[in-house]
Amino acid sequence: MKMNHMDAALQTTIDFARSDTLQKCPAASPIKGYMDDFRTYIEETDWDGRLLKKYGKRADLFCWGVVIVSALFFFQISLSILFK
Repeated sequence: MKMNHMDAALQTTIDFARSDTLQKCPAASPIKGYMDDFRTYIEETDWDGRLLKKYGKRADLFCWGVVIVSALFFFQISLSILFK
């Protein structure tokens, strides 16, 4: 029996879905516990709020410095383009 285009596409989708299922890997087992702990830490704690409280002012100053330096850089480039 000949396969038409739709049958081939459906079979490819089924094969991909079948091969995409998770399989247990013995080498990844010790890492799984650490990854679960890290995910819990990221999702359930206020780590970002604590970082902003501790380093927020410095981060703001650094970002403003980057903005000012880039503005001066591009201002100089735009002036050189305009006066050529």
